[in-house]
Amino acid sequence: MYLGHDGPETEIESSFLFSLAPHLYCHAKNVHALDFLLKHKEKLKSFSHDVDDHVITSDGRIWTFPGKELVKGAIAVMPERANVQQNIWECYAICTDYADLYYTYMEMRQRNIRNILNASSSSSSSSLSKPSLFIDEMILGNRIDPRRCIPVYTYYDHFTPSPELMELHRRLEIEFSKQTIYRVNGPLAYLHWTIMQVLGFEQYEEFSSIFNSRQSDYLSILTSEMKSLLPLKISFRGLIPVPSGIVMMGFPDKDVNGIRRKCEKALEEAGLPFRKYQNDIIHSTILRLCHSDVNPEHLVNFAHTWVMFILDHSLLLNFALGMLVGECNQIMNAL
Repeated sequence: MYLGHDGPETEIESSFLFSLAPHLYCHAKNVHALDFLLKHKEKLKSFSHDVDDHVITSDGRIWTFPGKELVKGAIAVMPERANVQQNIWECYAICTDYADLYYTYMEMRQRNIRNILNASSSSSSSSLSKPSLFIDEMILGNRIDPRRCIPVYTYYDHFTPSPELMELHRRLEIEFSKQTIYRVNGPLAYLHWTIMQVLGFEQYEEFSSIFNSRQSDYLSILTSEMKSLLPLKISFRGLIPVPSGIVMMGFPDKDVNGIRRKCEKALEEAGLPFRKYQNDIIHSTILRLCHSDVNPEHLVNFAHTWVMFILDHSLLLNFALGMLVGECNQIMNAL
């Protein structure tokens, strides 16, 4: 008995499958494998398919080909390969190369929707109170923003916006005209991705002098660790509403979190102050709330209509270490 996708690769004993049975859906690649699995269908869940839109698993689930119509309780297969995948959050499970990210995004989406609407998990109307949003008036108009931080970030300057992203911007401009919309070419708020914050807003005043005096040490560590990430491909698909606006969900082709942890460990060992990055996701903010004229339910519903559209595929060729001043990134050094 062998494991493998396009051919037999790793020989195993059947006991290996039985030991992991509660966590597996076994894909039978030929009729002999299917015969074996069906003889043990009480313990091993399985399926077999070729180019079918839908097939039935041995435990009665609907195994759904990428991009095909999903029903509640079905299994979504590789949704990252589809141009659009509706009802993704209503399925029973997701078969994907991004299991951890999907789980994180699912939890993040549910938690933030509750926070925005300020509703507990109870269905009782008495548990509801005033909706909760974070309106950042410091970025409204031409106000001078005194906040500073030192991030490692990148602009998306190596791609042409997809039609879906252009349409998203168009809809944002119509429905959230008073808010700050992040665009590929500015002019004020540039669409960007932050891999980590070296110094957070709350640390800048205390530690900026150390950063300035030991900038070469920071650069050496970050350059050494970051180079293994490049080139980095990120597929952005779908939106999540957060109390401060809307973010795009990203799916990278490399272990970004692993590099984040390596950078933090190296900075700690060098005795350099840094801010442990709180996010374990790949997200880009596309809308920031800066005006109180916003309806929480509208924010949630808008994000939901774009929940699994592919918004762009980005190829990142470099990062920069810079100072964030309000909404304007000032590049200090390329990594």
